Order: sequence, then C-alpha cells, then structure tokens
Amino acid sequence: MRAYKCQCSLFKDYYRDYQKCKVDEETKDWMTKHKEECSFCKEWAKSFEENREDIVINNSIRGYGVPKEKDLAEKVKSCIPLGVVKIAFAAIWMSIKRSS
Repeated sequence: MRAYKCQCSLFKDYYRDYQKCKVDEETKDWMTKHKEECSFCKEWAKSFEENREDIVINNSIRGYGVPKEKDLAEKVKSCIPLGVVKIAFAAIWMSIKRSS
C-alpha cells in the first residue's frame, strides 16, 4: 500500500492548476517534490499529459483528427432544425384535424 495515498489524491486534484501556475509557491514546491518522489504520481502525470483534452482539441484544429464528442455535438446541432420543423408540422397538422 502506498504511503502517500492522501498526498497522491491532493496531487491529482491540484495538478491542472499546478500546470497553469495557479498554485502558490509552497504548493508548487510540494507538488514538484512529490512528483519526483512518487512513482505513481509521476506515471499518472505522464499519462495525464499524453491525454490532455486541450491537446486533443488543438490537434483536431490542426487536422490530426476530431474528438468523438465534437463529432457528436456537430450531429446534434444539425438535427435540431429538423426537429423544430417536425414539431411545427405536427402542431399545424393537429390544428387542422381539430378544426375539421
């Protein structure tokens, strides 16, 4: 069992802010030291860096591939106007049937 389990949880919670230099100097020093000493967090940070969402989005902008979520969002956006037309058609059809 890891001796630093609680510290590892804190490390993971603050890692994004640590990368963006949004932590105070004391926290930054602690995180740097912990990353050097803890093999689990070192591997986790490496994996996190390889799978960062902003890197994936930047790569998709450059033409290296589009994330699945972005594809799904585009499909949903294209279906919304069709749904609105269907609802309008149904409302008109129901009002005609009701008046007959």
